[in-house]
Amino acid sequence: MLTHAQIDQYRNDGYVLVENVLETETLADLRRVTDDIVASAAGIDDHTNILDLEASHSPDAPRVRRIKQPHLADPFYRELAAHRGIMAALEPLIGKDIRLRAGGKINMKSADYGAPVEWHQDWAFYPHTNQDVLAVGILLDDMDPDNGPLMVLPGSHRGPVYDHHSYGAFCGAIDVAREHLDVSGAREVNGRAGSITIHHARLVHGSGMNKSDRQRRVLFFEYAAADAWPLAGIEHLDKLDDFNGRMVHGEPTLRPRLEDVPVKMPLPRAPYQGSIYENQRTLSAQYFNHADGTTRIADPS
Repeated sequence: MLTHAQIDQYRNDGYVLVENVLETETLADLRRVTDDIVASAAGIDDHTNILDLEASHSPDAPRVRRIKQPHLADPFYRELAAHRGIMAALEPLIGKDIRLRAGGKINMKSADYGAPVEWHQDWAFYPHTNQDVLAVGILLDDMDPDNGPLMVLPGSHRGPVYDHHSYGAFCGAIDVAREHLDVSGAREVNGRAGSITIHHARLVHGSGMNKSDRQRRVLFFEYAAADAWPLAGIEHLDKLDDFNGRMVHGEPTLRPRLEDVPVKMPLPRAPYQGSIYENQRTLSAQYFNHADGTTRIADPS
C-alpha cells in the first residue's frame, strides 16, 4: 500500500519507487526463470519472438538485450503481473479495476555495455481513451548510477506529448533538440532488487548504457484502468474474451471513459520492428548512445 506522500509524488512527479514489494522467494523464482530463458540464447544468431539480442551477441557469447513477451516463455510472469503487492500499490493510482496492457518485457542491460534507451513517453506507443495508464518496473537487480538506471523528467507527464517520429515514420524516441526538451533536471531512480518503480505513461524517461560489471535487469508490466481503452498498440487482441483476459484485478467494462487527451498515432510504423531498441534506430539525433558509454544531458539551446 502506498503512503500519502508516495501517492502525492506520483501525482506531482509522475513516478514513485516502492521498496521491498517482492518476497525473497518470489524474487529468487523470478531470477531463476529469467536465467533459464537467457540461457536459451546460446546457439542462436538472430532475434526471435522472445529474445531481442545485443549487437555484440554471438552464439558462443550470448548477450540478450530484452526478453519480449516473457509470459509466452513461462506462465510465471503472467501470475506475477497480478502480485498482491503490485495491485495494492496501483489501486490508489488507477482504481480497483486494472487491466494488463500486454505481456511485459525484461530490459536486460548486460554488464559493460547494456544498450541505452532514448528519451521517450510510453503514451506515444499506446495512447488510450484516458490517462489512467502506467508502467511498473520490477527490479531483478540493484539499480544504481553505474549500471544504467531509469532516468525520468519529473512532472513531464503533465506537459506535452512530444513527437516520436523521425524521417516521416514513428521511431519511438524524442529528438531532444528538435523538440526543445530540457532534460537538465532529469533524475535517476535507484533502488534495491525486489522493489518496483511506477511511472505514468506520459512521463518522459530513458536510460543510459550500463557502465558497470554487473547486469541490470528490470521486468516492465504496463497497466491501465479497465475503462481506459487502447487507441493504438493493441497486441494480438482480436476477440473481446482475449481483451478481458488481460484483467488482473476487479472487473472489465464495455464503457470506455473518454477524456480530452493529446494523441499522435504511432504511424507510419517504425521501419525496424521487434522492440523499442529497433524502433529507435532511426532517431535522427541520439543522446544516450555514445561509444564511450557516457550519458550526455542535452543542451536545449
